[in-house]
Amino acid sequence: MGWVSTIVTSVVLVLFANAVAKSTVNAQQPPRALLPSTSQGLAVVPFMEGWYDNGDGSITISFGYHNRNEENVTVALGEDNRIEPARFDGIQPETYLPGRHPGVFAVTLPASMNDETVWWHIKSAGQELKVPGESVSNAYELDRNPRPQGSVQPVIWFENGRRGSGPEGVWLPRP
Repeated sequence: MGWVSTIVTSVVLVLFANAVAKSTVNAQQPPRALLPSTSQGLAVVPFMEGWYDNGDGSITISFGYHNRNEENVTVALGEDNRIEPARFDGIQPETYLPGRHPGVFAVTLPASMNDETVWWHIKSAGQELKVPGESVSNAYELDRNPRPQGSVQPVIWFENGRRGSGPEGVWLPRP
């Protein structure tokens, strides 16, 4: 029986040493609260959705955003909300609704510029984020073809005959 008691004593000592080591390691780690992340004070994230080949050498680049806040975020046009080159600046939104919003506005580059990059900059919550819009990858090429079950892009029009469909939509210059 002497050898059984020696084995039992050894096993108990090993288990005790493991328990002490484990409690020491756990005591050194900071607590990790399982709380959801905050939903306010977060930066608005700009996205380039893709680009369209217009068939005449020009391209149209579609942009969207994700506002991770529960409230609207307003970023006035200017240094904190701009598009470069500046000739395209001013068509981006100033008010960002909560959630993910694809295809919010589009920039059409003439054939002479279709290999250039358009940058959209947004600075919110103290953080500037920017996204390039370009047609260098066919993986981002979009099309205007009908989708399964016959779905097509919506068309809107006004009494004066102006119509819009697709990434360009209908828009008027700011007053």
